[in-house]
Order: sequence, then structure tokens, then C-alpha cells
Amino acid sequence: MSSMDLSSPGAFAMMAAKCPCCFNPGTVHTGNITAQSKLSALRVLMAERNLDAYLILSPDAHNSEYVSSCDERRSYLSGFSGSAGTALVTRDKALLWTDARYFVQTENQLDGDLWSLMKMYEPGVPEVNDWISENLDASSRI
Repeated sequence: MSSMDLSSPGAFAMMAAKCPCCFNPGTVHTGNITAQSKLSALRVLMAERNLDAYLILSPDAHNSEYVSSCDERRSYLSGFSGSAGTALVTRDKALLWTDARYFVQTENQLDGDLWSLMKMYEPGVPEVNDWISENLDASSRI
């Protein structure tokens, strides 16, 4: 599956039968898909759905702090496995907010060429909502 072109429109529809993590909730995907291809595929899906940004929170659908591995959407997409963090993907940026407990871990787990670490509570680092307000139009779909 890693050789599949995920950057074309409809790529997710073609993956439907092959990608258990995206199309079969409750199943953990163990294949080798790169961080770049995950972001590219998400951005294709965002474009197909006319979304300007996609927000990925840590909790699962039941708002549990500790989630099953099949519900670790932020971890799957970003590579960051800490229990606290918020990811935001736009058409041209991938940002991850987390607090000081996880700064070293994120430095080791995030691909710095793809993701920007937003160190929560550090001077000059906006909160997620503030970043959205300052960088996206009021009419943006998230």
C-alpha cells in the first residue's frame, strides 16, 4: 500500500478496501505508511470535503483520556504518542500543541520537516483557538 499515490482526488475512496485504520474503525493498522503520505492523504480528503483545517484531539469519541490503540488518531497521524496534545492540519501546515511534560518526547517523535511543535504555555506561543483565529478566515471550515 505504501506505493499507492495518495495525492490524487478520490485516493481515499480507492484505499477504502485496503486501509483498515481509516475505513474500518476498531482495527489497528500495522502497515508501513509514511508520515508524509498520511498528511498528504488527509489533505486530499480535506480538499474533497472543502475543509480548511482538521483538528485532532487526544480523547476518543467518548472523551476518554486514555484511549484504545485503534482510537489514537493524533498518534497515528503525527507519530506523537503522549497522552496530551492537540494536532491541527491545514492545507499547508501541520501543528501539534502539547505541554512541557512532552517537549522532549515530541522532539523525538515528530518529523520536524512536516510538523511544528507548539510549546503550550511558552511565551509567544498562541493557544490553538488563538492560532486558528489569527491564521484562518472566519469563514474557514474546520
